[in-house]
Amino acid sequence: ENPPKIRTVETINISCDLLDKDNILYSFPANVVPARAKIDERMNPPIYLPITKKPSNGVNIRILDQDGNLIDFNGAEITIFLHLKEI
Repeated sequence: ENPPKIRTVETINISCDLLDKDNILYSFPANVVPARAKIDERMNPPIYLPITKKPSNGVNIRILDQDGNLIDFNGAEITIFLHLKEI
C-alpha cells in the first residue's frame, strides 16, 4: 500500500554485526526491479564469510544505502535468511 522510500538508493547493503570491518554481509544494486515491485535477491552461489564476533544478545542485521543510512521500507515485511556453517 505504501511503497518503500528507496528512490534515491543506488545500492542496498545488508549489514551484520557478527563481521569485522564494515559489517557488510552482502550488497546489490537497488535498481534490480522496477518501482513498487518485490525485491527477491539471492546470493548465488552463497559466499561464506568468517564470523569474527560472538553474539551477546542476538544478531543485529541492518539494511543500509550506499551512504550507510538505514533504508525506510515504510513498514514492508522484510525476510532475510542466514546460512551459517561450521568450518
